[in-house]
Amino acid sequence: MIQEKLTTTTMSTILSRIQMETIQPLPTTPIAHQNRCLTEEQMQMHGSEFEWYLQRYLFPSLVIFGILGNALNLSVLLDKKMQSRANTFLAMLAFADIFFLSLLVPNILANYSIFSRNWHFRMFYLSAKVHLISLANWASAVAIWCVIAVCTDRLIGIRNPLAARGHITRRKMVGLICAIVAVPGLLTAHQHVAHVCLVRAFCNGSQLYSKCLPVNQERWFAPNQSNPYSETFRKFISVSTLLNVLFSIIFPIIVLAILNTMLLCALRRRSKQLNNLNRNESWSQKQHKNVENGESLREGSKQPLSKFSQSSSHSSEGLNQHLLHAKTEQRVTITVALIVSMFTLTNGPSAIVHLLQNLLLTGIDQREWYNATLVCSALVIFGKASNFILFCLFSKHFRRRLFALAQKRVHKRLASSVGMGNKGGFVGGSKRSNYNKFRGDSSNAGKQ
Repeated sequence: MIQEKLTTTTMSTILSRIQMETIQPLPTTPIAHQNRCLTEEQMQMHGSEFEWYLQRYLFPSLVIFGILGNALNLSVLLDKKMQSRANTFLAMLAFADIFFLSLLVPNILANYSIFSRNWHFRMFYLSAKVHLISLANWASAVAIWCVIAVCTDRLIGIRNPLAARGHITRRKMVGLICAIVAVPGLLTAHQHVAHVCLVRAFCNGSQLYSKCLPVNQERWFAPNQSNPYSETFRKFISVSTLLNVLFSIIFPIIVLAILNTMLLCALRRRSKQLNNLNRNESWSQKQHKNVENGESLREGSKQPLSKFSQSSSHSSEGLNQHLLHAKTEQRVTITVALIVSMFTLTNGPSAIVHLLQNLLLTGIDQREWYNATLVCSALVIFGKASNFILFCLFSKHFRRRLFALAQKRVHKRLASSVGMGNKGGFVGGSKRSNYNKFRGDSSNAGKQ
């Protein structure tokens, strides 16, 4: 059976797995036309029936919902009234998730016969799949560092509020954003050249098939053919892969787990402080009411009670403002903690499976992990699509801004449509306006 694929299994943090199966040797030429025709099973793009169901029915809905949800997130996070460091990192996360989910579309379409049997689509997909995987891994790496940046910013805001409110220069912010985007790009750039894919044509050129091999292995396409790449280049690919695993999977996951634990502990302490503030506020309000009642009963001592009442009201107002700010900070912290926790839970299993496959259990057949990797891929996609749900459920300010922006755009559409209607009925409208003007003048004259 001629069956070998490089499949896009969406890894949590970064490396999409390359699924290899044993096939008959391919010629060294990129395209060799043969009279032999492949069967329907050999032309399939999926590796298992379970993957076929996921790619056709679950992944499309998650991808569409994720792209639309993150687009709505951007419409709110990029608003001028929502500008902050944390929202900037969250906007970067939304951009990265949209880019990542968009790169999954060709892989999803490849599981529909209308595309998998199309010669032009197969040529594009088989030629570009390595680059699609590398770009998807880049977007995934950017996403995890954006989450780390958001979590770090929130922890700084909790531990040192003055430093959190301090202004960061535009140059530093741009430099930080460029570093978050550029460093993962450098770590994943080697994946563009880490595999060589040959495309072979069957059935008089009407059927296309591809085989991919990693450049750092000894076995090559033909049985008697040696690896044409130099030993230096192969070592470079191996070292780059190791660095990518360390700084794009292991280190970020460990850092994110530590930061998430610290954030949850800080959230718990903040909840206790907020409960104490609520008790103090209720006590202050009760004291203020007692003072007002005593002031009305004792007219002889009105002046000193009035001064005490004023000081009590001022302290109550200050306590209310502090409590309101604390509640706002608490809601922001809860939203960030939920986003970080969701990211960790949905991306962690995929990272663990990938590490077991590539570092610990290299002797085990990769096909035994195929369905497990698919489940992890579904979790990753669900996590990237869930940020909009988390924002809507746990952020009142986000909901208000979203509704306000939607209402504003609806009003603009209505105003533009009314304006077009007025232009269309200009003559009648001018007569009606003159008539109303005449009525207004006559009524004003009568009042005078």
